[in-house]
Amino acid sequence: MKPNFTYVPPHDHEAEACALACIMEDKRGPLWVDQLAIWDWDDLRHREIYKAMRDLKALGQHVD
Repeated sequence: MKPNFTYVPPHDHEAEACALACIMEDKRGPLWVDQLAIWDWDDLRHREIYKAMRDLKALGQHVD
């Protein structure tokens, strides 16, 4: 799904960081990686972290 650039959703960089931390700490973290998309992250740093987590999952490695 592509983002809708005409609408800027509310964002909170601290909440994004917390969400990433929760994914890394949760044993079900890989399940959450599948539920999210690159466009769910507003902060470009968080997008890079998410991409790395997705890549690790694809390789069968832990996302922490």
